[in-house]
Amino acid sequence: MFDFTPEIKLDAPTQKRYQIIRFFILLIFVAGIIFVAYSLLFPSAYFEFSFSDPNNKKSAVEVRSDPNKTDDIIFGIATAGQFSKIETLLQADDNSSLAGKNISIKKSFEAFFYPEGTPVGFKEGALIKNENDYYIISGAKLRRFDSIEVIKNLGYEPKIFTEVARDELQYNDRAEGAITSAAYPDGTLFVIEDKYYRLQNGMLDEFVSEKAFATHHSFDQAVKKPESLLEKYAPSKNIIGFNDGTLITDDESVFIASRNKIFPIDNPTTFESMNFKWENVISANGEEIGIYKKQSLFNIKDAHPDGTVFLNENNNKYFYIENGEKRAIPGENILNSHKKMIVPVRPAEYVCEIKKGLFFFDEYKCEAAISETSNGNYYRFEIRANSGTKIRKISSEFKLSATWNNLISSLSKLKNKIVLFP
Repeated sequence: MFDFTPEIKLDAPTQKRYQIIRFFILLIFVAGIIFVAYSLLFPSAYFEFSFSDPNNKKSAVEVRSDPNKTDDIIFGIATAGQFSKIETLLQADDNSSLAGKNISIKKSFEAFFYPEGTPVGFKEGALIKNENDYYIISGAKLRRFDSIEVIKNLGYEPKIFTEVARDELQYNDRAEGAITSAAYPDGTLFVIEDKYYRLQNGMLDEFVSEKAFATHHSFDQAVKKPESLLEKYAPSKNIIGFNDGTLITDDESVFIASRNKIFPIDNPTTFESMNFKWENVISANGEEIGIYKKQSLFNIKDAHPDGTVFLNENNNKYFYIENGEKRAIPGENILNSHKKMIVPVRPAEYVCEIKKGLFFFDEYKCEAAISETSNGNYYRFEIRANSGTKIRKISSEFKLSATWNNLISSLSKLKNKIVLFP
């Protein structure tokens, strides 16, 4: 093997040297294959942050606290992949005493760490009822219809109103007065000649397509009307796109639609690390995509945008991401009214004890085992340090242990990538 010139005859000393060199070349080749295979099957990831260069854009560690203003040290790391343990190394000043302190490591998605806001109510335009009371959500408020006759006169079928629990009604404020006339309230949905509209401020906002409307509401929620209605309620210049948080594609890129913007996802690794599902991606044409302002590439360090709904699988609670807050969705009917794609999350917390380094007086080390049943691509580290603690450098290495189960899992993931992206 590796003898490319067998016809050349060498003297004994030269032949011996040749055999030795050939052996070492073979050894290096085999070692290289083993190293590459091990790196693919049992990957690791290394991140560091230096307080002497806090504005270094190449650093993947995001420090969330100012060490000059608080004794608590909080930093976050976003990374793809499943790991078995995290080794964190801290370099501190001489007078810092970190030994015996703990590092709390919380794993989830970055947006799931947002502060909790007020609970979410029913979606604008939703048609709901409780016993004999019928409502439409108009201006985020409950507007009650005066009677069944009013409902029918306006073109609604009473059977399409969703029966909800009385407790669920408390999450939308009540509007004063009942709907008694033929004047439609804001939030009313119409279908006119196969085009869908929503009444807002006395004008009709058009949905960019039937497909976009379907991501917001069921079709039976729209009142069918002739074109003459456009004379009473003029079309506005506002175009409604897909529901916030919807995944769309133009067959070349995948985007997240949110707040009149689309965020192109940079690669399949980011897509999967956000726990998005390929089967939830909706094909969109040029007109549907053209109404959005295209943003910079969405990468693994970005948080899920507004409109995302998380399902905490540890307690089966749902949360809606909006304006930097995580808002609880307090009822199944409220959840259904928003017609959202669900991102499952299994948050977890791990604690490791900080120990003095073995070789350098200014180094401290902490090792934490990570459960492979949790998910999320964001790790939040919290250290409650003593007053006056000064940390100069933080580094963390994520590792996947070389076990049989991890080997099988890695092989399966590699196989899926080959099938999906030949």
